Amino acid sequence: MLKEVVPGITRFAVFWNPNNLSSRMSWEDARDTAPVVGLTPVSIEIRGPGDLDAALAKLAAEKPDAAFIHLAVMAFRAPILAFAIERRIPVMAPSRTFADPGVLLTYGASTAEGFRRAAGYIDKVLKGAKPADLPVEQPTKFELVINLRTAKALGLAIPPTLLARVDEVIE
Repeated sequence: MLKEVVPGITRFAVFWNPNNLSSRMSWEDARDTAPVVGLTPVSIEIRGPGDLDAALAKLAAEKPDAAFIHLAVMAFRAPILAFAIERRIPVMAPSRTFADPGVLLTYGASTAEGFRRAAGYIDKVLKGAKPADLPVEQPTKFELVINLRTAKALGLAIPPTLLARVDEVIE
């Protein structure tokens, strides 16, 4: 989706936490699959608050065309967004939950749908089902949110083909 919104993108920064398994797997996926679509990912690790200044310095030095913030580092999204917007770097995040003003687009599993499905699991457990006997389910509903204010501020036009797929537009 970033390739649709950011013409000519070749490099994107990935803010991730190597101490978090999900975050590490996400980084490894980005590192391994980005070259297939002609992109180069730039690793920016944040383990905790002490890493933020170095992470922002690396973002400034690397000058990527865009950035992605993994859920494991969302606690740092406000300073990352402020820093990125100053440098006109569009930012993507994986969840509607974190669609702050400033995130250009979010795409990920629906948090609300996940909670509804979790309620079904709780109901089964309360009715006597053993948690170990319940199947693991994958998300089935994903949400795409685009922030048109951010797009306008960055001088980016959102293609109509992408707007047609959007679940929510922030204006």
